[in-house]
Order: sequence, then structure tokens, then C-alpha cells
Amino acid sequence: MIQPDSRRMARNVFPRFNDNARLLDEAYRTLADDVHKGEFVPPAAEWLLDNFHLVASEIRNVRQNLPRGYYKELPKLAPREFGGDARIYALAVELIRHSDSRLDPQQLLRFINGYQTAAP
Repeated sequence: MIQPDSRRMARNVFPRFNDNARLLDEAYRTLADDVHKGEFVPPAAEWLLDNFHLVASEIRNVRQNLPRGYYKELPKLAPREFGGDARIYALAVELIRHSDSRLDPQQLLRFINGYQTAAP
């Protein structure tokens, strides 16, 4: 049971989401300018340039379809590193930490199954 003094408010993810969306948009514009100037862009930058329409579409989708209070309704973790945060948030952070942000479907499935085994 969570002690009253260790209880945290659920994280409000929207300010961070909006900051990240703004930074992605700025990165896209900067990279597009670099390409127009004939400058070299690395493969990851090319991926963002080629796929930014998908990223922007998902950003719009979250803003239009995710209720502001939805995150507060998700199951939360007990106090520790991610105490009070939604379980899915902790899972995503751990996935990024352990995968070096390189994901494939099999790796994702193994990670989620392992996470479920360790923390159902």
C-alpha cells in the first residue's frame, strides 16, 4: 500500500509531449534547410525528413483523440524510481534504456513478455 507521504500526483505528460513535438518540428525544419543548402545529413536525419509526415500525423492524433485525463486513469506503479507514474510510461522508459532506441517487433515482444514476467 502507498503511504500518504509517498504518494505523488500522476505525471502530466502533455507539457513534455508538447515540448517534444515542438523540438521535432524544429529539427525537421533545420534538417530541411540543410538539405536545401546542399549540406550532408546523416541517415537518421534522412529518415526523419522522409517520415516526418507520419510523426506529425501521430502528434495530431494524440492532440485530437487522447483525453487530457486519460493518463491519470492508467495503472500506476508503487513508490520507487517510477512511483506514481503510469506503468506503461515506466515500460517505455525501460525499453528505450535497454534497446538503445533500436526496436524491431521480435525485440519488442520479448521485452514486453519479460517485463510482464518480472512485474505483472
